[in-house]
Amino acid sequence: MAGALSISYALPSLLLLNLLNFMNATLDTPELDTDTRAAVDVDRSVGDFSYPENHTYDAGFGLSEATIDYICDVKNDPDWVRDFRKRALKVFNDKP
Repeated sequence: MAGALSISYALPSLLLLNLLNFMNATLDTPELDTDTRAAVDVDRSVGDFSYPENHTYDAGFGLSEATIDYICDVKNDPDWVRDFRKRALKVFNDKP
C-alpha cells in the first residue's frame, strides 16, 4: 500500500513537470509557424497598468515613538492609548 501511495503523489508531479517542459520546448523552438507564433505571443503592455497611490495620511516607514505620536495625533487618541502603544513598542523592541 505504501508503494501505491507514493506513486499516486509522484504521478501528478511528473505529469506537471512533463507538461511544463513541453510548453517551454514549444515556445522556445524557432520552428513554429507564423499562425502559432502569433497565437502564443501576447501583448503584455495591454494589461500592464497601475494606479497612483495618494494617501491622505503618511506615517512613514518603520515604527518609532514619533510614528506612534503621529498616529495618535491623527486618530485623536486619548493619552492612555498613546502610553499603551509606547509601552507595547518598548516591550517589542526589548525582545530578542
